[in-house]
Parts: sequence; C-alpha cells; structure tokens
Amino acid sequence: NNKTISKATVSNYMQMHDAVAAFDAFNKSSTMIGHVDMDWYDAFIAFLWNKLQLTGSTPAKIVRNLKTALKWADLQGLKVCTDYRKPEFCQPRPNEDAEPMDAVLSWSEIAKLRELDLTGTAEIARDLFCISCY
Repeated sequence: NNKTISKATVSNYMQMHDAVAAFDAFNKSSTMIGHVDMDWYDAFIAFLWNKLQLTGSTPAKIVRNLKTALKWADLQGLKVCTDYRKPEFCQPRPNEDAEPMDAVLSWSEIAKLRELDLTGTAEIARDLFCISCY
C-alpha cells in the first residue's frame, strides 16, 4: 500500500526471519513456505522454547509475524499450507518441561496490591503493574 515501513516492523520481521534461519541451521534443512504445517510449527515452537530459550511473549510475536507472512503469501497465490489458519497455530504453548515461574501472582495478591494506598508515581506504577497482570 506504498506506506513507509517502520523500523520496529522491520525489526520484528527480522527477528522472525532470524528464528526461522536458526531453526533451519539447527535442522540442517531449508524451510519452504509451502511446507509450514502443524508438524513444522510444533517442531519450531519446541526449538524456540528449548534451544533458543525464548520466554514470555517473544515466541508468540514471532509466530504472529510468521502467520502474517504466510497470509500475505497465500493472498499472492503462492502455494501455502493452510494450517496457519488453525487456532493451534496462533497460540504458542509454553514448554511443559520448563520450570514454573516463581513470579506468578494470585488474583487475591493482585487485589491486595490494588488496595494499597499510594500516591503519585507509585500509584501509577502500581496501576500499570496490575493492568499488565490482568
């Protein structure tokens, strides 16, 4: 659509490209866009969690950008496996073998934080933290 692409967008797509390139190097193979199916996806997610040790929302961001690229290729008429449309493809599951996070708050703990009588930047920080927990 002839709009300028932001540096952040380019960085996000480069992160996706680099993750797929690392996956290919690890597997000593080359990913072809038509072969990105659920089996490939499951192996890729396991690679992101176990080998690259990515955490948090990073794998989800990589998958979201990969899905965008697959959708674009599909719209351009390239041969693309339609597995990318499945809900399971869009929601990376955390590694079940990973250690559970120690920094998880219960709903009651978040409620206690919300009840604290704070002012100024402490109040703002608390509110932003609680919003991020939700």
